[in-house]
Amino acid sequence: MWWGRDVRVSLTRVRVWRDVATAAERRAIVGDASRRIFDGHDRCVRYVIAVSRVDERYALVAYDFRKPYTDCRLGNAESVDRRTAADAWRELSEASSRWDCLAAPPGVIRSLARSCWLSRR
Repeated sequence: MWWGRDVRVSLTRVRVWRDVATAAERRAIVGDASRRIFDGHDRCVRYVIAVSRVDERYALVAYDFRKPYTDCRLGNAESVDRRTAADAWRELSEASSRWDCLAAPPGVIRSLARSCWLSRR
């Protein structure tokens, strides 16, 4: 029986995220991550951003670290950001291995990360 344990929910063969953030979305997301996560030390970071088609107020931001690692603060692997009413983006959650399905509205995490975990709360 599965109850009482974490349950993985996968999304396969359905593409519900945009590959590319708009230039304005990218500037806002990268600016926020650069300031708040890396404290301006992000020379080695390549930002990979996917915006949810389920709810375009949410984006998955992956951090790809490239050599040389000079003037660079290494950090977590991924973040989920949410667009505010003022059209700014703020980090909602971060993870390095698995995402909780309940970290955002229904379907958003699966649309971005392709899978998530339903955990007992």
